[in-house]
Amino acid sequence: MTGATNPFGRRAAWWIAGLCAVSFVFGLVAVIFAEDLGDGGAASAEANSFSRSALGHRAFVDLLRELDVPVVVSQHASAARARDGALLVLEPGDANDLDRDRDGLRDLVYADAHVLLALPKWRGVPDPNRPGHWIARAEPLPTSHPDGLLGEVGLDARVVRTSAARVRCDAPRYGATVELPFPQLLEDRADQLEPLITCDGGLLAGLTWDDDGRRLLVLADPDLLATHGLGLADNAVAAVALVDALRDGGPVVLDETLHGFIRRPSFWRQLAEFPLALATLHGLLLLAVGLWAGLRRFGPALPPPPAIAPGKGFLIANTADLIEVAGHSRASLQRYWVATRAEVARALHAPAGLDAPALRAWLASLSGGRHAERLAAAEAAVDAATASDAPAGRRHLLRAARLVHAWKEDVLDGYRDRL
Repeated sequence: MTGATNPFGRRAAWWIAGLCAVSFVFGLVAVIFAEDLGDGGAASAEANSFSRSALGHRAFVDLLRELDVPVVVSQHASAARARDGALLVLEPGDANDLDRDRDGLRDLVYADAHVLLALPKWRGVPDPNRPGHWIARAEPLPTSHPDGLLGEVGLDARVVRTSAARVRCDAPRYGATVELPFPQLLEDRADQLEPLITCDGGLLAGLTWDDDGRRLLVLADPDLLATHGLGLADNAVAAVALVDALRDGGPVVLDETLHGFIRRPSFWRQLAEFPLALATLHGLLLLAVGLWAGLRRFGPALPPPPAIAPGKGFLIANTADLIEVAGHSRASLQRYWVATRAEVARALHAPAGLDAPALRAWLASLSGGRHAERLAAAEAAVDAATASDAPAGRRHLLRAARLVHAWKEDVLDGYRDRL
């Protein structure tokens, strides 16, 4: 491999950094402002917790959450999640085939939880021009469908429908007045239900319980929970009061398996769905950048470094280490001093045969004493470092060698203060 170690050019690096920043900001904004987190992203116009249509119950879910009531929209194992004081809300669909509702309804009603059963009333016809959460019209279901559901839960009752455009019902225990258009009411033929909300012509909400203390509240008309009904009179107050009376401080679990919205937990599917899909995308982006960087690094193997580095620096350092290991540092300094003094004498054409005192005297006469003083300082440092009682360590030896070298350069090349 040759060239710079950076696998990207400057422009590519800026593009990658910008893409990562935009992706991070977009993901953060999407998580903050997303509306359907935790609800599976289902779109429907029917009477269920996902629907925002006139028949839908999404507005009721939002109302509970605004009141700090914990809500779980369940698409799997609803009975197991509705325990420890929780309330399980069942909203059977409008399927003509009652057998589909029977299969799951029986297990849910007799689960170890309090249950609110909202009987079906309408079939929504989706609006082809505005698909998703909109309906073109609502058609009443045959009364045989809610009557069959009542039989499944062991109640001797039937639904009755009034032709009045607006009916007011009393809910004195909740301090509310309920108002519904063309309501669907209950006729309790065996007096199995305790009246909670009564209207002219029947019961809107009634309560029963079994020997184990599990309570079942039957809501005859789901319009009380629907978008178009919540805003009438005190309907929202009564709906929230019914839920609070049954949940014992626990969460409200709204089952959506009866509507066909079944989604079993899957780690890999969660990684591909919002919001975890954002983290997956960032991970794939980092993997792609890593692979890109790796591809740029392919090529012939680098040759191993030479055993001996080029240049004389390695030889000098190795020689110094050998001298120190052998214990000849003081002798080497002394020889270096003698050789340097002889080199200076030859370069200045000093008289032959001058010893150190004579050479100092000659230099003093030559330069007015400046070189002689530095020569004396260097000689004193060498004598102190090479004395038999001198302290061990290379610091004193190096200082003396530097003084000798500085003196030589001062004499030969002019004064340069290197100390």
